[in-house]
Amino acid sequence: MQSVLDTLGLDIATQASEPTVATVTITSVTPDVAMVVTHDGREAILPVSEWYDGRPFSVGSQHLALLMETAGRPVCSTSRPELVEALFDGLVPELLSGQVRIMSVARVPGVRAKIAVAATGGTVDPVAALIGREANRVKLVSSQLFGERLDIVAWHPDPEVFLKNALAPARISRVHVTDRAATVYAPPHQMSAAVGSSGLNSQLAGQLLGLPVTVVAE
Repeated sequence: MQSVLDTLGLDIATQASEPTVATVTITSVTPDVAMVVTHDGREAILPVSEWYDGRPFSVGSQHLALLMETAGRPVCSTSRPELVEALFDGLVPELLSGQVRIMSVARVPGVRAKIAVAATGGTVDPVAALIGREANRVKLVSSQLFGERLDIVAWHPDPEVFLKNALAPARISRVHVTDRAATVYAPPHQMSAAVGSSGLNSQLAGQLLGLPVTVVAE
């Protein structure tokens, strides 16, 4: 079955320009796509494949979305990891100055995301920079994404250390990483935290690492 993007002859993977963040208002909907208008009056489409899973479109509602030029036609997305990154870019001075970098983002839109960050030098705490004082920065971004839970984790060049960080708040005994997969060993009382609801914690950690993750009771 063709997607709405195929039907319209659009390919977001080859958009002609860098995406920008825009406030969009949904003006009409079909089962496959919503028509939206941006804050400056431009019309665009928002395919259901680029929307939050399981959430219906609502005419008149406003959302922050990535706006991309594709084959000369504006297309929006609220589901892409780049949206989370762009929202933090607008809030965190350390990102704009280059003192902190977002290394990777894994997300289930509207549910949960993990953002791996690293400092480029100096004494800046990259995790604290994104969280903000009294978690004000992370709370603001979450509120703009249907309350999506945002875990900020410290990136590390050692994949085993990085995976332990990515699985927080679970406490992990040890990790074994190969070129094809990662195995995590956790105490029995930490298994549920390591795996997460519906396996989401380990799934997102694996996406950050780029490998499938299996959690085993130690």
